[in-house]
Amino acid sequence: MTAQEAFDAASKGGFNDLAAVLAICRKHGNYCVIGGLAVNTYVRPVYTMDADIVIAASSLPAVQAELVAAGFSVHEEEWSLNAHHPGSELRIQFTKDPRYQAFPA
Repeated sequence: MTAQEAFDAASKGGFNDLAAVLAICRKHGNYCVIGGLAVNTYVRPVYTMDADIVIAASSLPAVQAELVAAGFSVHEEEWSLNAHHPGSELRIQFTKDPRYQAFPA
């Protein structure tokens, strides 16, 4: 079993959900993965059931609309836009914190 297959099995489809979210992000300009998934690039990977992403705050309304159209449930908080695909264990959080807005560049 590959690492991708193991993560997908553990997260109940999370790898495919993450791929769909990142494809939506690519349509709307630069983005940056932060948090545990980003750290996994540099260390021995560990399982995490959340994906933290930074994208331009001005792109979030369009990203949100595409996520909803793709079947994700979306919930907006003051500092984040949260998405989840039914049946999956993966939780996706787009930060709105201004400190991270320069990261995608």
